[in-house]
Amino acid sequence: MTDKRTLRRRFADARKVLTPEFRRTADRAIRARVMALPEARDCRALALYATDGVEPDLTPLMREAAGKLLLFPRYRADRGEYEFAVVSGPADLTPGKFGLLEPAADCPSADPETVRRETLHLVPGLAFDGRGIRLGRGGGFYDRLLSGVTGPVCGVFYRCQFSAEDLPAEAHDRALGIAVTEDFTIRWIVSDNNKQPERKS
Repeated sequence: MTDKRTLRRRFADARKVLTPEFRRTADRAIRARVMALPEARDCRALALYATDGVEPDLTPLMREAAGKLLLFPRYRADRGEYEFAVVSGPADLTPGKFGLLEPAADCPSADPETVRRETLHLVPGLAFDGRGIRLGRGGGFYDRLLSGVTGPVCGVFYRCQFSAEDLPAEAHDRALGIAVTEDFTIRWIVSDNNKQPERKS
């Protein structure tokens, strides 16, 4: 099995060569697929992320997800960890750790029970495989942030980030329940303790 460092470099390089025109078209398709999910319809809150410039851009969903609470990760320097905070729109986002946009300090922290049970979590990554294993940047940021979450977790990717080979996984890695790209949606269903992919075009 290829090591994580090599895989991160490979999939990061594949994403970097995507043109701005492709990204705009693909991002629209990805956002449409996200909003078509039953989980997006039924959830109380959407947990989004601010793109680093190469990840799919979900920020327009802030306008499209009428009636939903909007959550973004925010770094708490006093705790040395991330939390989810509630925002009302793009004006509530400000540059934070690593220069990424995050909720301003005066945005309220999200209710932990809402985060755990009533939120559709949309997470980026460098790659994913047919088992729902997600390869992140390293450091376990989302694994810790999603600890204890029982609601749906959906990975958001470009098609070129799908790995035909199984990605390496550790016991603490949080598997995905859904993955969305510009071309397809995969939902993993559990039957008789086996996790099987159910691909939808």
